Amino acid sequence: MRQKTAVLLSLVLVCAVFISGAVESAGAAEVGKQLYYQKKLSSAPTTSATATPVVFTFSLWDAESGGTVKWYESKPISVVSTTRLVSTYLGDSTAFDNYQVDFSEQLWVQVEVNGAAVGTREKLGVVPYALWSAQSDVPGVPGPAGPQGPQGVQGETGPMGHQGLKGDKGDKGDKGDTGPQGPQGPQGPAPDMSQYYSKAEIDAMLRARLLSFTQVDAGDDNTCGLKTDGTVACWGSNYSGKSTPPAGTFLQVSAGVFHTCGVRADHTVACWGWTNYGQNTPPAGTFKQVSAGIGNTCGVRTNGTVDCWGNDNYGQSTPPTGTFTQVSTGDFHACGVRINGTVACWGANLAGESTPPAGTFTQVAAGSSHTCGVRTNGTVDCWGNNAYGVSTPPAGAFTQVATYSTHSCGVKTDRTVDCWGNDNYGQSTPRAGTFLQVTAGTSHTCGVKTDGTVACWGYNSDGQSTPPMP
Repeated sequence: MRQKTAVLLSLVLVCAVFISGAVESAGAAEVGKQLYYQKKLSSAPTTSATATPVVFTFSLWDAESGGTVKWYESKPISVVSTTRLVSTYLGDSTAFDNYQVDFSEQLWVQVEVNGAAVGTREKLGVVPYALWSAQSDVPGVPGPAGPQGPQGVQGETGPMGHQGLKGDKGDKGDKGDTGPQGPQGPQGPAPDMSQYYSKAEIDAMLRARLLSFTQVDAGDDNTCGLKTDGTVACWGSNYSGKSTPPAGTFLQVSAGVFHTCGVRADHTVACWGWTNYGQNTPPAGTFKQVSAGIGNTCGVRTNGTVDCWGNDNYGQSTPPTGTFTQVSTGDFHACGVRINGTVACWGANLAGESTPPAGTFTQVAAGSSHTCGVRTNGTVDCWGNNAYGVSTPPAGAFTQVATYSTHSCGVKTDRTVDCWGNDNYGQSTPRAGTFLQVTAGTSHTCGVKTDGTVACWGYNSDGQSTPPMP
């Protein structure tokens, strides 16, 4: 999520970070970015009561611990021991663009003083307006206190005593009191707010971040997606509760025709929706991937073996032995990529959908009566029923393929989507833009774009092509 303004808060250290710079247009890259950084240190790096230069090193990381450093710079900053306050602009001496820093990903900042780390890394957040009043995004900062008043004038010498034998000299007058402190300086000018996003713009970006997805899967007339926080969201038909996912966090989700399954964060499988064949009753144990079909489900266990449950009238729930990296369940057949890269299929073979070609693959997708896979050289190969040209993929290199009823789609190496097969509802006319992943339903298609949003196209009778929006 792009931002001009961010805030860091911690229990020990309180700091504020503001990203300023020109923005070309909505969704365009930011240029000339700088971070205004302010932090009150838990302990003073100097014992001097006057402003003393101290060498600070600032670095941005892609993880709270470990990870990769994305940018760093060192600079002397004047600090006073009594206030312990450090204020500076990051990126003014070492430009962020030189390191191609991507502020759309979560970053952490590490501070070092004279080569020693100050606390742990702190997470960059986006709650800028929480620091300001509703009337003004950034109030003017009061000026410093005025100088101390001048010292009082020394009292006059007392008068000479009367002439006696010899009069005593009068005592010296007392020293005058110190004058009162001068008045506080005037309030500083308000900053130029044109360099900051408004509260409404930040709210919109926060909502977009909360609705970002990492994976999506299209069923018959519904779609489910895995959000960046690990929860599952579904939209479209909710027949038998297939679009009502359970609470908790997941690693992957798969939408079938009448039911949905997902791999939880603890690697167990949870299923919901119609369960007439027991397709919603997963076995115990841990899995790394799951695929839901019409009346059965298959999954790859953490040890690499495949287990299936539910309808087995064509043998689609009787997988072969061996270890696999991925599995895909169609209507009445299933296919998987073995650890050596070859493809094995089982179940119905009415149109040759369970007779894979020789060679090695990185991924496979089982449809209604055909199957497609991405070969290790990036080309797509399909076998089985070829109605509407569903098994005739275009040339070129792909990273992923998806198929179901009468159309197929894939993500090309340039991140654009290409589709082939039936297009009676526009399901084979992909949206423009770049994508991370694509999924094909019965008559609709959805994909996760590189900005984390979901785009869908094709049939929308039950809202299956209307993903949640910010």
